[in-house]
Amino acid sequence: MAKKDRIDDQPFTCHNDRFQTDTEKGKPHGKAQAGGSVFPGPLVPGDYYTLWLEFVRDKKGGPDTLWLMWYDGEGTPTIPMSGVISADQIKQMTAKLTDFIKLV
Repeated sequence: MAKKDRIDDQPFTCHNDRFQTDTEKGKPHGKAQAGGSVFPGPLVPGDYYTLWLEFVRDKKGGPDTLWLMWYDGEGTPTIPMSGVISADQIKQMTAKLTDFIKLV
């Protein structure tokens, strides 16, 4: 694992103080075949890095949400921060991206 994929020499994980990938839901992926992926494959495939949409559990009991997580070819998260979003926010994002694609 690259040094850039660590904070204080600790590898990034699929959880933080408040949220974690909900491995009880979704499709398995990665070397450990942990659940949590919304789809059986990545949203953005790549030769080494892939982007996945995953189910998220709020440790403080909030509503079900999702996040986008980049993984390296070893199945390790590559970003230290979470972007937790709701299904409604994904709908809004999709509409904006669709409008953008029409422009290019």
